[in-house]
Order: sequence, then structure tokens, then C-alpha cells
Amino acid sequence: MLSPITLSARAATLSLILVVGLSGAASAQNRTWVSDGDDDAAWIIYGTPESDDVLLSLTCDKAAKTVTVWFATEPVAAKNPPSLPLEIASEGGRIRLTGQGARSEMDDAYSLEAKSPLTPELENLLIQARKISVRVEGAGKMDMPLDDVAVNGAQQVVKMCK
Repeated sequence: MLSPITLSARAATLSLILVVGLSGAASAQNRTWVSDGDDDAAWIIYGTPESDDVLLSLTCDKAAKTVTVWFATEPVAAKNPPSLPLEIASEGGRIRLTGQGARSEMDDAYSLEAKSPLTPELENLLIQARKISVRVEGAGKMDMPLDDVAVNGAQQVVKMCK
């Protein structure tokens, strides 16, 4: 069962995802970073404003000291795997996580969600990042350059989880 703080952080992330988009098909070249937070959580989201295009979100739940990684991908297989390995890398290092797979009822998009405590490896990955790469087994790699909003947002995610 999720704690109220986890529910609050998840609701905040979903609210931001909805603000970032619900207006139809989006163009990947228009993706940008959004960063925000409250007393319970801090997050950065990479997607296209005013669209349903959200590729990556990183959220820290302050109470749990846990970083949630949410990544939109399509698995190679037509099936919906319950989990897939994913690797997140930046100039600060790389980590491997197992994402729990889910298909959205709203638009049938497949995504992975993984949780991790703020390990020194994850902290370095976020603090030193100027580009984040996510590789999903069997589905390829996506590179996302960080702008000033994302760099500052990543630092806030780390600060919140310490």
C-alpha cells in the first residue's frame, strides 16, 4: 500500500504530466525539461509541452528517500512484459534497474517504472549529468540532453532525497 506522501508525489507527477501534455500527437524535436517540487517531492520531466508526449520523469519521494524513474518505451515483443531491465547513464556513471511495465488505458502506450534509493552511483549520475541516456533491453537507447532547467532540477531531486 502506498503512503500518503507517495500518493502525493505520484499525484504531483501525474499532474505535471497532464500539464505537460494532453493535446494530441507530439513532435520529439520539441521536447523540453520541466522541473518542480513541493515539500514532499521534487521532479524533472522530459516531454513536449502541450502534448501527450512525456518520455522520462525522475521523482524523489522525500519521506521514502526513493527516486522513481518513469520511462515511456515500446517493448520489442508485441506482448506486455511485466518487467524489463533498463540502464540509465550520464557523464556521472550508469545504473541498472528493473522497470515494472504497464500499458496505459488512455492511449495504449507502454511504460516502465523503477524505484531506487538514492545510492552514491545514482547521485553521481544525476549531479554530473549533461545528457541522460536510457537503454531498455530489446528496445534501444534514447539520449536526452539536459538544459539548465534539468541540471538544476536534477540537483533538487538529489537534495530532496538526501
